[in-house]
Amino acid sequence: MEADELGIVEINTTEDDLRALPGVIDAGVVNGYQISSPDKENFFIRFAVTAESLRQLRTRVATALSTLDYRITARPEPAGAE
Repeated sequence: MEADELGIVEINTTEDDLRALPGVIDAGVVNGYQISSPDKENFFIRFAVTAESLRQLRTRVATALSTLDYRITARPEPAGAE
């Protein structure tokens, strides 16, 4: 999953939550990831999925994506910035 806005990522979904899904063999979650520029890669969730067919793969990926619970909050302003 790649961020499409600036801020700090807050993720409620855990790696174990993702790994518990059918076909998910690995997962990584970076809670608190700071997105400072839209011009660089900002991946904060990754997962690997296996399946017996393309249809099954698409279904499993859709399930994993629908399980994700995250939000991107505004970055706090530096002290003294106005």
